[in-house]
Amino acid sequence: LLAAPLSIGSAAAAVIDDALLADDECMTPDGGPGGALNALQLRAKARVQTEEAANDVGNRTEIAGISRWYLGRIGESCTQACSSQSLICLSHNLTTAGTPEKVLGFAVEAGTKCTMSWANDNQHGSGFTVGAPAVCQQTRCGTDSLGTCAYDMMPRSTCDGLPATGFQRFCPCGT
Repeated sequence: LLAAPLSIGSAAAAVIDDALLADDECMTPDGGPGGALNALQLRAKARVQTEEAANDVGNRTEIAGISRWYLGRIGESCTQACSSQSLICLSHNLTTAGTPEKVLGFAVEAGTKCTMSWANDNQHGSGFTVGAPAVCQQTRCGTDSLGTCAYDMMPRSTCDGLPATGFQRFCPCGT
Protein backbone atom coordinates (compact mmCIF):
# COMPACT_ATOMS: atom_id res chain seq x y z
CA LEU A 1 0.00 0.00 0.00
CA LEU A 2 1.51 3.31 -1.10
CA ALA A 3 0.24 6.59 0.18
CA ALA A 4 0.84 9.94 -1.46
CA PRO A 5 1.41 12.98 0.75
CA LEU A 6 -1.74 14.99 1.36
CA SER A 7 -1.91 18.75 1.32
CA ILE A 8 -4.18 19.60 4.23
CA GLY A 9 -4.42 22.35 6.77
CA SER A 10 -2.81 22.08 10.19
CA ALA A 11 -6.18 21.70 11.97
CA ALA A 12 -7.11 18.75 9.74
CA ALA A 13 -3.63 17.28 10.17
CA ALA A 14 -4.00 17.52 13.95
CA VAL A 15 -7.34 15.66 13.79
CA ILE A 16 -5.78 12.93 11.63
CA ASP A 17 -2.74 12.71 13.91
CA ASP A 18 -5.02 12.35 16.96
CA ALA A 19 -6.98 9.57 15.25
CA LEU A 20 -3.81 7.75 14.25
CA LEU A 21 -2.37 8.02 17.73
CA ALA A 22 -5.56 6.61 19.25
CA ASP A 23 -5.92 3.70 16.76
CA ASP A 24 -4.04 0.70 18.11
CA GLU A 25 -5.56 -2.09 16.01
CA CYS A 26 -2.32 -2.68 14.10
CA MET A 27 -0.22 -3.17 17.21
CA THR A 28 1.23 -6.59 17.97
CA PRO A 29 0.14 -8.21 21.25
CA ASP A 30 3.34 -7.03 22.94
CA GLY A 31 2.72 -3.40 21.88
CA GLY A 32 5.26 -3.37 19.02
CA PRO A 33 4.72 -2.12 15.48
CA GLY A 34 2.29 -4.29 13.58
CA GLY A 35 1.66 -2.74 10.18
CA ALA A 36 1.52 0.23 7.87
CA LEU A 37 -0.97 2.12 10.00
CA ASN A 38 1.39 1.79 12.94
CA ALA A 39 4.17 3.41 10.89
CA LEU A 40 1.84 6.36 10.34
CA GLN A 41 1.13 6.46 14.07
CA LEU A 42 4.86 6.52 14.84
CA ARG A 43 5.40 9.40 12.42
CA ALA A 44 2.49 11.33 13.89
CA LYS A 45 3.75 10.72 17.43
CA ALA A 46 7.29 11.84 16.47
CA ARG A 47 5.86 15.02 14.88
CA VAL A 48 3.83 15.81 17.99
CA GLN A 49 6.83 15.13 20.26
CA THR A 50 9.05 17.36 18.09
CA GLU A 51 6.55 20.21 18.27
CA GLU A 52 6.15 19.79 22.04
CA ALA A 53 9.92 19.69 22.52
CA ALA A 54 10.38 22.83 20.44
CA ASN A 55 7.81 24.65 22.56
CA ASP A 56 9.10 23.33 25.90
CA VAL A 57 10.99 26.11 27.66
CA GLY A 58 12.97 23.45 29.56
CA ASN A 59 14.55 22.37 26.27
CA ARG A 60 15.87 25.84 25.51
CA THR A 61 19.61 25.55 25.93
CA GLU A 62 20.10 29.23 26.72
CA ILE A 63 18.52 28.41 30.09
CA ALA A 64 20.98 25.53 30.55
CA GLY A 65 23.84 28.02 30.08
CA ILE A 66 25.23 26.89 26.74
CA SER A 67 25.36 28.72 23.47
CA ARG A 68 23.41 26.07 21.55
CA TRP A 69 23.26 22.53 20.21
CA TYR A 70 24.95 21.95 16.87
CA LEU A 71 24.80 19.03 14.44
CA GLY A 72 28.21 17.50 13.80
CA ARG A 73 29.19 15.91 10.50
CA ILE A 74 28.90 12.16 9.89
CA GLY A 75 31.57 10.41 11.97
CA GLU A 76 32.63 13.62 13.74
CA SER A 77 33.10 14.04 17.49
CA CYS A 78 31.59 16.96 19.39
CA THR A 79 35.09 18.29 20.03
CA GLN A 80 35.54 18.57 16.26
CA ALA A 81 32.01 19.89 15.61
CA CYS A 82 32.30 22.63 18.23
CA SER A 83 35.81 23.55 17.13
CA SER A 84 34.53 24.14 13.58
CA GLN A 85 32.19 26.76 15.14
CA SER A 86 35.11 28.31 17.09
CA LEU A 87 33.50 26.99 20.28
CA ILE A 88 34.24 24.24 22.78
CA CYS A 89 32.22 21.16 23.65
CA LEU A 90 30.55 21.50 27.05
CA SER A 91 30.65 17.87 28.24
CA HIS A 92 28.51 18.44 31.35
CA ASN A 93 25.55 19.26 29.08
CA LEU A 94 25.73 15.83 27.44
CA THR A 95 24.26 14.39 30.65
CA THR A 96 20.95 16.13 29.90
CA ALA A 97 20.36 13.98 26.79
CA GLY A 98 18.65 11.03 28.50
CA THR A 99 15.07 11.36 27.25
CA PRO A 100 13.48 11.39 23.80
CA GLU A 101 11.88 14.78 24.53
CA LYS A 102 15.25 16.38 25.22
CA VAL A 103 16.83 14.84 22.11
CA LEU A 104 13.92 15.99 19.92
CA GLY A 105 14.45 19.52 21.27
CA PHE A 106 18.20 19.34 20.56
CA ALA A 107 17.41 18.22 16.99
CA VAL A 108 15.15 21.22 16.42
CA GLU A 109 17.77 23.59 17.78
CA ALA A 110 20.46 21.96 15.59
CA GLY A 111 18.29 22.50 12.50
CA THR A 112 17.14 18.94 11.83
CA LYS A 113 14.36 16.67 13.04
CA CYS A 114 13.86 13.18 14.35
CA THR A 115 11.37 10.94 12.55
CA MET A 116 11.61 8.57 15.50
CA SER A 117 13.79 8.04 18.55
CA TRP A 118 15.66 4.98 19.76
CA ALA A 119 17.04 4.37 23.25
CA ASN A 120 20.38 2.59 23.56
CA ASP A 121 20.00 -1.01 24.73
CA ASN A 122 23.74 -1.51 25.37
CA GLN A 123 23.98 -4.08 22.56
CA HIS A 124 25.06 -1.93 19.62
CA GLY A 125 28.51 -0.55 20.43
CA SER A 126 30.11 2.61 21.75
CA GLY A 127 28.61 4.81 19.03
CA PHE A 128 25.37 4.70 21.01
CA THR A 129 26.99 5.36 24.40
CA VAL A 130 29.93 7.78 24.04
CA GLY A 131 28.66 8.95 20.62
CA ALA A 132 25.07 9.83 21.47
CA PRO A 133 22.77 11.68 21.11
CA ALA A 134 22.88 11.45 17.34
CA VAL A 135 20.68 11.29 14.25
CA CYS A 136 20.91 9.00 11.21
CA GLN A 137 21.52 11.26 8.22
CA GLN A 138 21.98 8.60 5.54
CA THR A 139 19.35 6.55 3.76
CA ARG A 140 20.15 3.72 6.18
CA CYS A 141 22.44 3.52 9.20
CA GLY A 142 22.71 -0.21 9.80
CA THR A 143 19.11 -1.17 10.53
CA ASP A 144 18.10 2.40 11.43
CA SER A 145 16.49 4.63 8.84
CA LEU A 146 17.00 8.27 7.92
CA GLY A 147 15.91 10.58 10.73
CA THR A 148 16.24 8.05 13.56
CA CYS A 149 17.54 9.82 16.66
CA ALA A 150 19.51 7.67 19.09
CA TYR A 151 20.11 8.52 22.73
CA ASP A 152 21.33 6.82 25.88
CA MET A 153 18.88 6.74 28.81
CA MET A 154 21.89 6.86 31.16
CA PRO A 155 24.01 9.39 29.23
CA ARG A 156 27.67 8.38 29.08
CA SER A 157 28.67 10.54 26.13
CA THR A 158 32.00 12.27 25.88
CA CYS A 159 33.00 15.20 23.73
CA ASP A 160 35.54 12.99 21.93
CA GLY A 161 33.15 10.06 21.39
CA LEU A 162 32.36 9.13 17.81
CA PRO A 163 28.81 8.40 16.63
CA ALA A 164 27.69 5.08 15.17
CA THR A 165 28.15 4.57 11.42
CA GLY A 166 26.06 7.03 9.40
CA PHE A 167 25.00 9.07 12.43
CA GLN A 168 25.72 12.72 13.22
CA ARG A 169 26.02 13.87 16.82
CA PHE A 170 24.06 16.58 18.57
CA CYS A 171 26.73 18.64 20.31
CA PRO A 172 26.45 21.19 23.14
CA CYS A 173 28.84 23.97 22.13
CA GLY A 174 29.68 27.12 24.01
CA THR A 175 32.46 29.38 25.19
